Amino acid sequence: MEEKEVVADITATCKKRDSLDGCWILDRSRGCPSMRPYLETMGVDELAIQANEKGDAEHDTYNTITSLDGSGTEQQNKKVIIVKRSRVNNDLTVELELEKEFVQKLAPGDREKKTLATSDSW
Repeated sequence: MEEKEVVADITATCKKRDSLDGCWILDRSRGCPSMRPYLETMGVDELAIQANEKGDAEHDTYNTITSLDGSGTEQQNKKVIIVKRSRVNNDLTVELELEKEFVQKLAPGDREKKTLATSDSW
């Protein structure tokens, strides 16, 4: 059975979700998921941009989300783990603590990427 058929089968049996936990596929039919504007701004060659678009069109992006309850009260020590699998990223894992800013240094030049996870349900 193909991956898309498995996801369709699982989706058909789900009635209601009360959390984001699970595996999610990026819906490329909504919005504008293209990296073209970013890649053009970064000065990437047109041929490389076209190759990126072709790859994105042929391969899905999956995000697996897992919520972890910590030992603290309310939102203290509660974490979310997100694993991204795409044509470019194989099992890129980010672990975030709710209400705590996560700062990551990126090359070149130690640029800062800041991420903040919040939740109304915890």
